[in-house]
Amino acid sequence: TWFASEDFQRPQQRDRLLRLDTNWINDVSRGRAWSARWSGSLEAPATGPVRFDLQVATGATLRIGEDIIIDTTGGSGVGSATIDMVEGELYPMEIRYTRSSRDAFIKLLWSHGDVASAVVPPEALTHTAEDVARATEEGATAKLEPGEHTIGFRVVKGELPSTSPTPEALPYLRRGVRSNRATVRLGPPADEPYFRKRYLLPTPLDNSSNAEIDAVGLPGKMRGHNHSPALEVCPNGDVLLCVYTSYSEYEPGVSFIGSRLRFGADQWDFPEVMLDLAGVNDHASMLWTDHDRGRVYLFWGAPRLIGGFPFQWTYSDDRGATWAPIQFPDSTTEIGPHSRQPINTAVLSPSGDFFLPSDGNGGTSVLWHSADGMRTWQDSGGRSAGRHTTYTLLGDGETILGLGGKNTDIDGWMPAARSTDGGATWEVEKAPFPAQGTNQRPSVLRLASGRLLFAADYQHFRGQKPEGVQEGGSYVAFSEDDGQTWRFKRLAVAQQHENPERHNGDATLGYSAMRQAPNGVVHLIATMNRPCLHFAFNEAWLLADDREATDAELRAQTATSIDGVRDYVETLADGTRVEYSGGVADDGRFLLHGKERWTSAGGEVLREASWELGCPTGTENLIGPGGELAWTFRHGPDRSTWTRRLPDGGTITSSWVDFHAHGEAVLRNEAGEVVRASEFERGRMK
Repeated sequence: TWFASEDFQRPQQRDRLLRLDTNWINDVSRGRAWSARWSGSLEAPATGPVRFDLQVATGATLRIGEDIIIDTTGGSGVGSATIDMVEGELYPMEIRYTRSSRDAFIKLLWSHGDVASAVVPPEALTHTAEDVARATEEGATAKLEPGEHTIGFRVVKGELPSTSPTPEALPYLRRGVRSNRATVRLGPPADEPYFRKRYLLPTPLDNSSNAEIDAVGLPGKMRGHNHSPALEVCPNGDVLLCVYTSYSEYEPGVSFIGSRLRFGADQWDFPEVMLDLAGVNDHASMLWTDHDRGRVYLFWGAPRLIGGFPFQWTYSDDRGATWAPIQFPDSTTEIGPHSRQPINTAVLSPSGDFFLPSDGNGGTSVLWHSADGMRTWQDSGGRSAGRHTTYTLLGDGETILGLGGKNTDIDGWMPAARSTDGGATWEVEKAPFPAQGTNQRPSVLRLASGRLLFAADYQHFRGQKPEGVQEGGSYVAFSEDDGQTWRFKRLAVAQQHENPERHNGDATLGYSAMRQAPNGVVHLIATMNRPCLHFAFNEAWLLADDREATDAELRAQTATSIDGVRDYVETLADGTRVEYSGGVADDGRFLLHGKERWTSAGGEVLREASWELGCPTGTENLIGPGGELAWTFRHGPDRSTWTRRLPDGGTITSSWVDFHAHGEAVLRNEAGEVVRASEFERGRMK
């Protein structure tokens, strides 16, 4: 049973402790102060004296048999004891644990005879039906099934308004989304290395103050901490980003913003508000595409919503232009201990079984399973080793491999977990990857070639590395034999953590996400940098020897000329007519080149732009609801100027260089008078 206070008062729900080396460092679903009591049995490893070593962050007691043999309450959090045991016998065991600080972890080790000290293995732990019944009864009054929370509402009676409804202001993120059927597979030649680095988010927004964000005209819902991203390549080749924006991650105002790298464009759109449930902490998004149906799914959690579901989701059948009503899981099994935080991958088996990963309790992850197209869901039952575990299906079509995730290790190495029964049980071993910590989430991906690709950091958040690891910074690794062996490649142009003191100053991918596009290009994003980053490369780059190149060279446009430019026309489902031009550049990519024009079903102009090798040039206009100008970009050779119209008729004009505000930002009222002027240098207000 876990309790909502640190003194074993206010019992909540029953909780399974699956591993005796676990932590709750970033698990705030229970609050910062709580306690827990676990009871069960322990199978003795040997006959004779067995030494136990208990390590905790704050305080705990360990009872085996009738006696409390270790008590660390009020002490250093470390205790030891030796007792006589008989091999194979079951001994009643109880652990009482108190959390009263930010750190929260527990590790219980044993040693006996010539066997060195090691974590007590999960197979030595068991519990009875009576143990379960006791915990269930104790927390029964506090247990709240998902969806059973109370709802308040008001009925208002009045005259219908005489004015017309305000037109819906669709974000640019959801407008003009082409199908690109004729061009989506055009990309760099498969036998020629291709690599590109981009800034993922502008500054401001990322790592910026409210004053800086407001000064350049970004919406007020956007905040400086943008983290836990989702990434997907839509069926039309657009790369779609969803990331939460927040002050401190767990306040009710956390919402999702999104951005698009449109197929044929060489730079990301400015981010916009994507989804916000009022008063709910929208958290930990995960995007996934069902390529057979062309459907893009968005999953996410609400970790602080009382009575909330483990996750919820919506989907889009038109590449993110429109989204279905929010769906909630109908669970046909008991929902076990978990945190409401989906991770960055999903698994679809050849038989159609779908597995959605999310954090379990403590240092574990869980797979939510649906065998009927997401109509019903089941808790798979097991918990793999590692929070924020990233998963893939191995070549046999049956074995699920989980790597990760963070704040969990085996002798300093990342745990690798394999399941052949849909996540009900796991076999855990040491992976050849250094363990990760806070602000770190690895990614794994099955490539079109069949190779496995993995991305992570050589060092822990606090800087430590396993013995023998000399490299620092970030890497990608690929396997030709289904994860038996791996070849590493340092990601030399990754950047430092936003706090350069972390990682001993080495580069990090932070929370990463990774997908492969229909044209073979792999897209990998990194957060917790300054700013967030996007890497694009092909498999030929993975296999090639590294060549020396500067950061500026790898961020520069890779195309210098273009051939076969032609005009395209698409009519979208909402009646919008999209006319654009493009061709194949000398680096093999399809790039927009020439005029672009959107018109409504009634013939009104909605957008006008010009492109050169995938980069916007000249004046770019977007028309908003009611026929009013929403914003204008004036793109020059050295900088761009963005003017955004405000709801009160005023405007904000800001200057940008390389996705960084640089120069003057001016707020004017409806009459054109200057209300406020700010000066920026490389994304920072002077």
